[in-house]
Amino acid sequence: MSASASSPTLWVLGSDLPPYAVEVTDFPFTLGRHGSNRLPLRHMDVSRYHAEIVKLDNGDVALRDLNSSGGSFVNGEPITEKRLADGDDIRLGKAGGIHLLYLDSPATEAFLLEYAPDKPPQRKRLGADKFIIGRNPDCQLTLKSSSVSRYHAEIVRLADGAYRLRDLNSIGGTYVNDQSIREAELKTGDVIAISKPAAGRLRFVGANRPLPLFGEDEAEAEPETTLAISERQTRFLNPDLMRETANVNAKMLRRLSALYDLSHQLMTQASQAALTESWLAALFAALPLDYGVVLVSNPQTGQLEVVGSRGQGQPSRSVIARVQKDRVGCLSSDTRADARFASTQSIALATARAILAVPISSGKRFWGVCYLSNERNPGVFESEDLEFVMATARTAGLALENLNLIHELRATQNMLVQSDRLATMGKMCASISHELRNRLALISGVEVIQLKYPHDPDVARLTELAMHGQRRALELVEEIRLFARNSPAQYAFELHALRPMLERLLSLMCVDTELKRRTITFQALAEPYAIVNEAKIEQALINLVRNAVDATPPGAGAINVSLGVEQGMATIHIADNGHGIPAELLPRIWEPFFTTKGEHGTGLGLEICRRIVEAHHGRLMCSSQVGVGTRFTILLPAAAPPTLPAPPRPAAMRQTGGLPTLASRPAVPSQDCLERSL
Repeated sequence: MSASASSPTLWVLGSDLPPYAVEVTDFPFTLGRHGSNRLPLRHMDVSRYHAEIVKLDNGDVALRDLNSSGGSFVNGEPITEKRLADGDDIRLGKAGGIHLLYLDSPATEAFLLEYAPDKPPQRKRLGADKFIIGRNPDCQLTLKSSSVSRYHAEIVRLADGAYRLRDLNSIGGTYVNDQSIREAELKTGDVIAISKPAAGRLRFVGANRPLPLFGEDEAEAEPETTLAISERQTRFLNPDLMRETANVNAKMLRRLSALYDLSHQLMTQASQAALTESWLAALFAALPLDYGVVLVSNPQTGQLEVVGSRGQGQPSRSVIARVQKDRVGCLSSDTRADARFASTQSIALATARAILAVPISSGKRFWGVCYLSNERNPGVFESEDLEFVMATARTAGLALENLNLIHELRATQNMLVQSDRLATMGKMCASISHELRNRLALISGVEVIQLKYPHDPDVARLTELAMHGQRRALELVEEIRLFARNSPAQYAFELHALRPMLERLLSLMCVDTELKRRTITFQALAEPYAIVNEAKIEQALINLVRNAVDATPPGAGAINVSLGVEQGMATIHIADNGHGIPAELLPRIWEPFFTTKGEHGTGLGLEICRRIVEAHHGRLMCSSQVGVGTRFTILLPAAAPPTLPAPPRPAAMRQTGGLPTLASRPAVPSQDCLERSL
């Protein structure tokens, strides 16, 4: 059977290597520890000839256990023979054995496998755009469960082709391999749970690579190398050895000088990528190398992942596994001349004549493996070269340790600073709230004026504005206090028509001096209803409009507020023609205390707005372009209108250089206050 688009595929997940895919091109397809198997799997829990994949008479594909010692399992159940279906989870051996993912056809594009009770797994193609998971019908994957937020999580494709999962501040949380995450890069085989208890179980599958990074080593047992030494046997890392005169020569002294320079260079690097690039460049300058690759262990998956490479070549899986397992440096001066490499197909196919592989460690922690090779010339490496590379690997490990500590310290520092800010803010808000209530109590006297002049529309409008400002000031302080305490908001919700709410709010805001210096346009493209807390939605809208005012120049600023309905969601857009937000800063606008307003901003407004909208089971989004402007969008679940329809209202209003004016439609009596204010 030749390889084809319909060939079944096995993803190898539970090994010392990053996940890789193998096509099942012939039957029977054997799996086991022995090198003669179609898929050699060197693991202590895997038998020499463990299992085989066969094609049955009816054309189905099945997994058959070959009387293995550890057993074979499909979806957690022990089997002797089991028909395989797309998405089946296979485990060879007991707990800790090799895990495989069976696909009945290759993955030409990344997708999710959705597992549901009493149903076969379904493939959900991810594509290049955002893939949103949630309860709302407009999500790419809709999960009907009360524990799932309307917009629960999203998967985005990065520029390098990788996929990243982000939790959208969901109520139930998002989990990858049982670990709660805010954001995580996905690897093939990762299991995603939506909320707990899981309302949806998904498995991420990446596209098949056209060529595997690692060749298939076919030796029955892991091949040994010509020389294997530990760090204690390395003269650069053992002062006792360097004290002996016989162990010191001119080459060692030159290597010692190069090691000193390289150590200083590596310790100044600010990132893993920069460190790897600098290290490989120095090794290529010091040694006759054709190929080098640095693999670092992923702390979440425990798998080795390539973080940098140089030149052309292909590493040997067995050599890397030996270095990782025994923490020794390995050298072979000529792989073809060494009989122990005779059946190691990956080295033969890569035509490597000499190899060096060393562990990367910082003493306390194993970080990964550095693999180097010369593809043409045997005998180019000596024991001093292996010792030198091992010493540089120790320096690289210490540099990685420092980078990790710096990252953790910064994260801790940011957390402490934010906690301190929140604690201080909570105390300040409690004090301000007390004083503010005492001062604002005086404004209650305007009610007497309102009662004294009940038929004066100007008095009615101004007193209403004063009372509205009093309520908003108190509610704002309370919202900040709840934010500082990280307390969930408890709102009272009612059914409201959104159009009159927006018209009333804009009419009240139009007395703002700064707002009068901008052109304000309101358009109602629909008449949606929503179940909301009116005061809280008004608070969010006022903050977004005020942000638009701050972002636009007086006299030339234009702000457009529009209301509509899209896919069952009421939409409110607040767009401006301001300076815009740079792309690199756009993801940060939601961070607490981050502000682009300098001393004039607190960095809390947008985060509070988002919390308010999400408490309404809605979503707040932002798009911006430098030099063009910014648009914020509030999405709220649309509700059915009451039995009696609301009276018709004007289609649009416009403010130009001062007070707004209504579009050319007749006003209705209920709009008297709005007409006069506009």
